[in-house]
Amino acid sequence: MAHPTRNKFDEAWAAEIAKNKYQKKICMEIDKYNRVIRELKYLQIKHMQGIYDTPEDRKLLQKYDIMVEDGREWLVKPAPHENVAANLLKYVINLELFDVLHEAHQSTNHGNFKEMTAQIQARYCNVSNLAVMTYLRLCQHCANRNAMVSEILNYDLPQREPSPMRPLKREFNLHGSYFSVYFGFINMQEYPRDGYEYIMVHWFLSNQFVHLIPLRNIEPNNVVISLMDIYGTFGLPNYIDAPFDMRYIHSIISHIKAAWSNGVSIAHRNPNDMNISQHGINMIHKTMEPWVNDANFRINWPLNLKYLQFWMNNQLKPGLSESPYHDMFNGIGRTL
Repeated sequence: MAHPTRNKFDEAWAAEIAKNKYQKKICMEIDKYNRVIRELKYLQIKHMQGIYDTPEDRKLLQKYDIMVEDGREWLVKPAPHENVAANLLKYVINLELFDVLHEAHQSTNHGNFKEMTAQIQARYCNVSNLAVMTYLRLCQHCANRNAMVSEILNYDLPQREPSPMRPLKREFNLHGSYFSVYFGFINMQEYPRDGYEYIMVHWFLSNQFVHLIPLRNIEPNNVVISLMDIYGTFGLPNYIDAPFDMRYIHSIISHIKAAWSNGVSIAHRNPNDMNISQHGINMIHKTMEPWVNDANFRINWPLNLKYLQFWMNNQLKPGLSESPYHDMFNGIGRTL
């Protein structure tokens, strides 16, 4: 049974070829593919008979070669003379272009443009970036995911001037009867590094201890992996909050409950935490903004985040009598 997206892709790709001469030039219909194979075989016979190549023959041989794989003859791009052991890149015919794109997309778990092109360019030589983009625009799963991500990133809490922080009551403390956490994201897609495109900022409301974690995407299952790294060390919170759509937060909580096997209870947002949360958002954004906008920091920001996390946790915060690090570990972090 044909994939439901195939016909849509074939129609969209035919429209692209019709208006783009370059795409039409690099694409191969099956008739041309088979004709080139026949011409190459004829040239092999000419060589055996000692007949010299014409300029047209040499041009063809520079562009194409034949490789047999699994009983099928493939047109491939000839290996450079200086590297005969190089991986031979195949030519794709239009009839099989969708299959090549679909395989790359599925094998990268609905990978993005960079992930798909990296895989395709390691195996094929005439699949263009436009073909990849045409396929990605038609993937409904990615469209739904991107809509969710866009909704998450565009969601913004109304900024208000926080009221003065009062000394926190002990029941809010991480070591007391319950504690709350808050997390959000910083979009770093303009500065991708090693596949990472987001920063998750997570902190305990009781002492403002911060975790800064680089993420490749902000899908719930990926976010929960990083959250579980935190909770596997410090324990699960009673309340978790974030400035996002309720469906997204509930999905996060559901993933955590599924991973934690003893029927743990986590609730979304404690109303008593609202002022503390808002104060933390404003303070953390103000602290991180000069770092994130610094060109030197962005060169390797996923690694530099860890020093920034350490630095932030060793600063004395308003409303607290000691730094978050000191409150958490009853000591001062080593700096030298």
